[in-house]
Amino acid sequence: MTSFSLASIICLSVGGAVGVLCRYFLSTGVARLQAPFILTNLISNTLGAGLLGWALAQGVNTVQLDILFIVGFCGGLSTLSGIWADVYRLGSHQRIVPWCYVLGTFILALLSFFWAGK
Repeated sequence: MTSFSLASIICLSVGGAVGVLCRYFLSTGVARLQAPFILTNLISNTLGAGLLGWALAQGVNTVQLDILFIVGFCGGLSTLSGIWADVYRLGSHQRIVPWCYVLGTFILALLSFFWAGK
């Protein structure tokens, strides 16, 4: 990534705001349809992962675009986009490391969740 600059902060803020708004409108649409609430996470994470994969495959050219779209928008839309971005970057060199990373992340997150919930 890059050091904090005004351009980076603006890109992150704009991308994150748009991603969060998309997730919010998705959740209100799901509620209006009286569909199960988990549909919001399913759709937003699937869409976020797909958009993230597309963006990474296209080769993001600038740091600002990376911050705006990958970190900001996909991060605001999806709860998993950061993990998938790391998996993509790790997977280009090795096969076992990305799986260990995903498994470790979910195990630690679950342990943290249940520990904090006591």
